[in-house]
Amino acid sequence: MVDVNHQQHRKRLSRLLLACLAVVGIVIVSGLFGTVVGLVVAFGAVGDESVDPSQKARILAEGISEAMNCTAFGVVFGLAVGVPLLVWWLRLERRRGDPDDETGQSEDSTGGSN
Repeated sequence: MVDVNHQQHRKRLSRLLLACLAVVGIVIVSGLFGTVVGLVVAFGAVGDESVDPSQKARILAEGISEAMNCTAFGVVFGLAVGVPLLVWWLRLERRRGDPDDETGQSEDSTGGSN
């Protein structure tokens, strides 16, 4: 009974973790998309004939700012959340192979005998 509950708990954790990693990936790709859109807006304003020349520098700066903010958000979120989730997932995968391990720790890490 304990074995079945333990396996179900691990499966739930694994699915939750994969969902979290998917969210991290989506956020990073969204940051990349925002970067591209910001740069398109920025450099589109420079080449646009209808934009007042005195406003081109402001529009260029706003577009670059938008691009850099999106890039920073994607990188910071990816590092702050994605890396710890990836480490947790790798540890979970490593422990999955040990069916006798109910605590999630191997005997080597607890100082047990061989």
